[in-house]
Amino acid sequence: MNRYFLLLGVLIILLSCNRAPNDILNIEKTWIYVELEVATEDTDYYYYFGQINQNILDKLAIDQNYKSLFVLSIVRYNDDYDKIQVYADESDNGTLFFRTEDIVKIEVLNNDPLNRRVKEVEKDSLSIKR
Repeated sequence: MNRYFLLLGVLIILLSCNRAPNDILNIEKTWIYVELEVATEDTDYYYYFGQINQNILDKLAIDQNYKSLFVLSIVRYNDDYDKIQVYADESDNGTLFFRTEDIVKIEVLNNDPLNRRVKEVEKDSLSIKR
């Protein structure tokens, strides 16, 4: 009998959550180019290509001061010879975490930039600069 009350209590709590189902289930990803300024002991600058959750982009488009963490997945970077490389190896799967406050510039791309020069990558109109 106690199990049923516990199960009913957990069910009520789960159903009473005030989250929109679209926020939880929306995992649409968008290719971006992002420039980051990460403040540590010395300020470091990072320049990456990768995929980001579309919800984060939508929130940044509305409010450029939106503060949150974001995941940059399937990361690519420019090597010393200006060729785009995959940011992954045996110990790293190519996923990085950053704060939206660190974004200096972000551009939406239409496709994966791998094996293309930066100037040849098609870009969309959304551009966020700080």
